[in-house]
Amino acid sequence: MRRPARLREMGSMLLLHLLGGLTDEEVDLVVAEELELLGCPA
Repeated sequence: MRRPARLREMGSMLLLHLLGGLTDEEVDLVVAEELELLGCPA
């Protein structure tokens, strides 16, 4: 089963974070937004 593009996008954001590209706060916002879009409460 292929993952939706948005999940791959989220993985890219998390990877950027690991490389120091995003702050923890930005990552938290991205993750919360993605969970909301997927219908999961944060």
